[in-house]
Amino acid sequence: MKSDREKYFPELDEETYEKYEKRAEGWQFRCMKCGHRAHFGKYGVRKHAMSVEKRVLGWCKRCRWVRCLKVDRFK
Repeated sequence: MKSDREKYFPELDEETYEKYEKRAEGWQFRCMKCGHRAHFGKYGVRKHAMSVEKRVLGWCKRCRWVRCLKVDRFK
């Protein structure tokens, strides 16, 4: 069975993934246009947070444009 890192963020090594998880456990950005995912811990801290359908403007690496990014849990 694959771990969450292998399943959702295969491009991250184990050490980087653990660092991001400490900052924002289980949260991700997801591009509403192309579906690209990025771990929230890479960009900020999200401890004890709760949100439903939160969206923010941000840069999508795959689209290479400013897009609406959905903040949601991947676990």
